[in-house]
Amino acid sequence: MNMNGRKPMNLIRVLLRFSFFSIIGISTSVHAQDQLYDQIPIVETTQFELFRTEQGALTLMVKALEMCQYKNGNAVLNGNIEITVIETTIEENIDTEEKISRIESPTFIQADKLFYDKEQKKISLNGNVMITSSKKNIKITTEQLSYSIEKELIFTDAPITIINKKNILQGVGLCATKDLKKYTIHNPHGVLEEEQ
Repeated sequence: MNMNGRKPMNLIRVLLRFSFFSIIGISTSVHAQDQLYDQIPIVETTQFELFRTEQGALTLMVKALEMCQYKNGNAVLNGNIEITVIETTIEENIDTEEKISRIESPTFIQADKLFYDKEQKKISLNGNVMITSSKKNIKITTEQLSYSIEKELIFTDAPITIINKKNILQGVGLCATKDLKKYTIHNPHGVLEEEQ
């Protein structure tokens, strides 16, 4: 300890930090999203898991091999991203005033990487993105997909494949509601079978 009661900073740590900042300062990112995360994370963890509940019912599970959160509120998840969105309806028994939660079919989302941009209120999934909903009997695959938290819209400009029952629809670009009830595919092509 020095006279001020503080531990002296290790010269090697100072030089490493300086050289790390210098490398970051002169490097240029290929993707605009990567530029949002060219800073040192304030929280890093491996085997990341997040669970959200509403009124005692599980509504969301997020798992990833690693997570980095930054001072500005942005976050990056890497490796085997698994997101489970669970739709639950809560009913109240009039006689006993007991609340009963009923779980509906969950929606599964997978990707290699997830970016959360706090300022833009946007989540972006990259690499081997797949959304599966057994309730809607739909599967969506693409390499990049974004979700606007404010507008509650899913969108991409990347090539996309939607498999719904026996139908396979492909295109470049998508805009969909978060519940996947309405969607628009740009430049669509594919095979649709009409039920008889």
